[in-house]
Amino acid sequence: MIKIGRTRIEFLISLGLFLAVYLVYNAIPAFEFNNYDDVLYVVENTNVQKGLTLSNIFWAFTSFSASNWHPVTWVSHMLDCSLFGVNPDGHHWTNLFLHGINSILLFLILLKMTGAAWRSAFVAALFAVHPLHVESVAGVAERKDLLSAFFAFLAIGAYCSFTKNSKKIFYWGAVLLFALGLMAKPMLVTLPFVLILLDWWPLGRLWPQMGITQLRTQFREKLPFFVLSLISSVLTIFAQQNAMYSVSEISFQERLGNAACSYLRYLGKTFWPADLACFYPFIDIDTGAMVLAFVALCGLTLITVRVAKIAPYLPIGWFWYLGTLVPVIGIVQVGSQSMADRYTYIPLIGIFIILVWGAEAVARSFKYGRVAVFSFGAGILVLLAITANIQASHWKNSKALFTHALKVTSGNYIAHLNIGNAFAKEKDYGRAEFHFKEALKSWSDNPSAIYNLATLYYTLNRLDEANSYYKTYLNLETDLNSKLGLEAQANLAIALLKTGHNDEAESVIRKLLSSKPDSAIAHNNYGIILYDQGKLTEARVYFEKALSLDPENKSYRDNVQRIRGLIKNPETDEYNNSK
Repeated sequence: MIKIGRTRIEFLISLGLFLAVYLVYNAIPAFEFNNYDDVLYVVENTNVQKGLTLSNIFWAFTSFSASNWHPVTWVSHMLDCSLFGVNPDGHHWTNLFLHGINSILLFLILLKMTGAAWRSAFVAALFAVHPLHVESVAGVAERKDLLSAFFAFLAIGAYCSFTKNSKKIFYWGAVLLFALGLMAKPMLVTLPFVLILLDWWPLGRLWPQMGITQLRTQFREKLPFFVLSLISSVLTIFAQQNAMYSVSEISFQERLGNAACSYLRYLGKTFWPADLACFYPFIDIDTGAMVLAFVALCGLTLITVRVAKIAPYLPIGWFWYLGTLVPVIGIVQVGSQSMADRYTYIPLIGIFIILVWGAEAVARSFKYGRVAVFSFGAGILVLLAITANIQASHWKNSKALFTHALKVTSGNYIAHLNIGNAFAKEKDYGRAEFHFKEALKSWSDNPSAIYNLATLYYTLNRLDEANSYYKTYLNLETDLNSKLGLEAQANLAIALLKTGHNDEAESVIRKLLSSKPDSAIAHNNYGIILYDQGKLTEARVYFEKALSLDPENKSYRDNVQRIRGLIKNPETDEYNNSK
């Protein structure tokens, strides 16, 4: 019989994991950027598009853009732009590669901790091909999931090495890697608790009879990790305060009920990954459902604790799942989603451990149990891979992504908004208008839908409707100095001018310039108002100021050239206003 060495088995398993990831996701390099978060992270982010420079790296470490502080993620996107430009294929290849490496790392650290090669391989295979992980791989903006997991796995590996040989280089290496993981995505703040769980099983460093001295040693050992988690949490709260929903919008009871139900919904989609969407709207949950969810969670927790002595992997896997989801489960509501597939990237590892180690325990009870379990598990992996491949295909472009979301969810205003934006970009204004109005049916005061309709009507020269929607938007918008707030005020001024409300138009633009004197669009549009009044010399000053504030804007450059020509040779002409 030919014997295969352990190292060769590890290599072959690792190769198989990467191949599985490639087979599931090989189509994504041909996908477009989506018009959801990819816009914030790459498509319209000038700092990222300019690539790796010292000034951009400084920006990455000092910016709270996208309501997050994650400089490592920003640097990763900048590196992609330096290597591939703003072409989506290279960015998608990076995501595919990182997910493949993460799958291998998960296998290797589980093997290192448990010595169980095939069980570790099955957990890693589930991680590699599960459909709930499609969003993290197929969405370029979800690079933060991949990077944070990459550094988390390396940190766990370094920590395991430290527990085996007590070398400080591995300990401080784990601390450094944890810090990098937090700077990729702050959801990693619960990793110190994961390390404590791993100390119990499979590392066996915690036991019921431990004395006070040993417990103190364990606490001191984790202290740097907890300090980093605290710092990251404070920075995250500061960064996300504008994205957090107030208690008046979603009550604490609603958030608590949604959290309990989401734990169960994630479990349901783990075992039956159907109707997956890029956005799940927040839904009303009745009190009975909340109570049942809490009872179910408490019951499952009690069961896992009761069998801890004979099956320690059960409580460890269960608390891994519960604990790592805490930062994003919705107790502190950030955004309007009720749950998100991307949040399961690390938490589901706990459930996979329970399933695989539990299946092996059951298999030992039967004569051909291991063969049966292995065959069944292989079949499940194939089905999951096929399902994930189909789910990934929905990410090929924005219309496909959000059309699918509308099919599998209800009241999904985000899907309507983004499909509308896609149609508007293609100048299919009729369909765009339909979807923007559908979004308002689910959320009548949705600022984005109102702004989009205002801009649509402005583009179509339906100016009375544009005026009405711009005014409604400005009454709802809390930050009038945001990009959209500035554009809404500047465009409203022009729409008012074109509908004969000259005094009101000048009042709006003067107020805008007073509050935001460095706004290029405000200077440009005031130049248009002055030109309409025949004040060419004054208009020139404002056009030139707009160009100096935004020298790359072609419309502003054209306006400057035209006004200079008109002052020399007066004749009628028209001017551009940038949207």
